[in-house]
Amino acid sequence: MTGLLAIGILVASCAVQHKQAGSSATGSREAQVPLSEVPSGEADSLFVAAVQAKQDGSNSQAMALFEAFLRLKPSGAAGYYELALLKGAAGDAEATLTNARRAATLAPENPWYGIAYGNALAMTKDFDSAAGVFHRLAVSYPLENRYLYNEAVMLGDAKDYSRSLALFDTRTRDELVVASN
Repeated sequence: MTGLLAIGILVASCAVQHKQAGSSATGSREAQVPLSEVPSGEADSLFVAAVQAKQDGSNSQAMALFEAFLRLKPSGAAGYYELALLKGAAGDAEATLTNARRAATLAPENPWYGIAYGNALAMTKDFDSAAGVFHRLAVSYPLENRYLYNEAVMLGDAKDYSRSLALFDTRTRDELVVASN
C-alpha cells in the first residue's frame, strides 16, 4: 500500500470514528469539526489517496475517500466531479446527477464538469435539460463541435426532432460556407 493511500485510509477511518463518537444515543446528532480546525493538507491527502484508489481500480474505496474529502472540503468541485464519474460507472444515476450538478455549480467555467452534468442529466432521462447544458457549452466554446452535436443528440432523445435536425443543418451549412471561402 502506498504511503499516501495509507494516510488517506487512516484519515478516513478517523473521520468515521470521530463521526461515530460524536453521535448521541439516538444517533441523530453528528459531530462536525469546523473547517477552520481541519489541517489544510488533510483534505488534499484524502483527495490524492482517492485518486490513487481509483487508479488502482478500488472504486468503492475511492468513493469513500472522495466522500471523506468532501466532508472536509465541501467546496471541492473536483471531488464532486470524480465522485460523479465513479457513481456513474456504478450505475447510480441519482448520485451521479447530484455530484455532477454540484461540481458544475461550484466551477461553471470548467467544461469537463459541464459535460459530466449533461451526461448525468441524460442518465436520468432529462434530455431537455441535458440539451440546455450542452447548448451553454456550445455557446461558451463555439469551436468545439462536440457540444453542438451532443445538444442535437439530446434534443433528438427528447423527441424534439425539428430542433435537433436544425442544429445539424445549421452546422453543416456553416461548415460548407467556411470550406468554400
